[in-house]
Order: sequence, then C-alpha cells, then structure tokens
Amino acid sequence: MGWQAEIKIQNNTQYSLTITGTGDGPNGETYAPGEEVTWSSTAVNNAKALCFNGPNPPTYMQGGLSFGPEAGVYVDRGWQATDDQSITMTATAGGVVFTQDENGGKEILQWNQFESGGNIVMVFSQK
Repeated sequence: MGWQAEIKIQNNTQYSLTITGTGDGPNGETYAPGEEVTWSSTAVNNAKALCFNGPNPPTYMQGGLSFGPEAGVYVDRGWQATDDQSITMTATAGGVVFTQDENGGKEILQWNQFESGGNIVMVFSQK
C-alpha cells in the first residue's frame, strides 16, 4: 500500500468554510457552520486554503493546511485582527496535538514523521 492521509476538518464556528487548493480533496466547495468534511489523499503535494466567510467582511479569516510525505504537516489557524481572536484551532496529526488561538502557523510534523501518512484532524471553534 502506498502513502495515504485521512483528513477531517470540523467547522464549529459561525462562518461558512470554503476549501480550495492543490492535491486530493475539496477544491472550491463551501461547508456550512457546524459541518464536518473528510477526505483521503494519496497526492504527494497537498496545500489547502481554509477561508471562513461571513457577510461582512466577506473573508473573515483564512487559514491553511499543507501536508505530504515529503513535506510533513503544516497547519495555520489563520489571521484575525488583533482585537478579534475569537476562533481557536486544535490540530492533531501523528499523536501531536497543537492548539492555536493567535495569528501564525506551525509545522507540527516534519517530513520524516509523516512519510507513511496518517490522520489529520482540525477542529475550529468559537471561544
């Protein structure tokens, strides 16, 4: 069996979530608040933009997920104005749990920690 990743993103915010990018899985699909999306990927290069959309402004927050057997796993909750840090992301991959409630991202697994694939779970919640 070749390399494979299983991805699950849970949107527990009040914003719809549009996922775009490269690799297997969603590309341009929008999911309602409270909805969960799952997919499998055997692609070597995967980079997904996670856009949380509200009525005003249209893009409330944009985060990201990049992963692959040669890249490891990089997660980014997304940027929010400094006076609004109301969304928390908890990402789990390869037994590593990372919670982010500030701007910025982090490589939570290096390439050699994800070269066999595995599960990635991202949960976005309102504080």
